[in-house]
Amino acid sequence: MAGSLETLCGQAYGAKQYQKLGIYTYCSIISLILVCLPISFLWMFIDKLLILLGQDNLQSPMPLANTLFRFAVPSVEMTCTRVSNVLGAGNPQAAKMAVWAVMVLEITEVIVISRALFFCRHILGYASRSEEDIVKHVADMDPFICLSVILEMKVLTDFLLID
Repeated sequence: MAGSLETLCGQAYGAKQYQKLGIYTYCSIISLILVCLPISFLWMFIDKLLILLGQDNLQSPMPLANTLFRFAVPSVEMTCTRVSNVLGAGNPQAAKMAVWAVMVLEITEVIVISRALFFCRHILGYASRSEEDIVKHVADMDPFICLSVILEMKVLTDFLLID
């Protein structure tokens, strides 16, 4: 929700339509407050919810997902802001340059992350448990995780190259 409204705000700002920018901003604030409050309560009690559902919260992937989204989401948002601002200002060449820069960074990120995950596969399991069977299972799953990272990059580049 925030991404689409943020794109509209960026286009309005780039086109110097500040009245629309204000309307979009206020609408996004109201709608996100309505959605974020229930989600915040859910996150506050996620550990109890996981235990209620039968999952040991120590084996939960939540800390890893939290770290991933802390870095990935702002990166995507900054790219959308830049592209929407320059498109709103009528500069499609700058938008293409921003998209290409993101693609180069994404390819570099995929290479670094997938290689690091693959070469550290025998020690990643120790991040959650020190039991040897857990460490072995994580090491067995690691090539699939690396493949998932690579395929995610493929989907992103396909999405960016639609034009």
